Amino acid sequence: MITKAMIITKVERGSVAEQLLQFGDIITNIDDKKIESRKEFEELLAELSKNDCN
Repeated sequence: MITKAMIITKVERGSVAEQLLQFGDIITNIDDKKIESRKEFEELLAELSKNDCN
């Protein structure tokens, strides 16, 4: 059962995300970490971006 999730409503053209995500996709976790809030979702994305740059 999904209790918390983020729903993709927009993907920027030409972005890396465009290759992986589409409108309506549901994200329930990132790197095996459950998403409990929008803030946590944004923090997890920032962490991923930071790690990708290293």
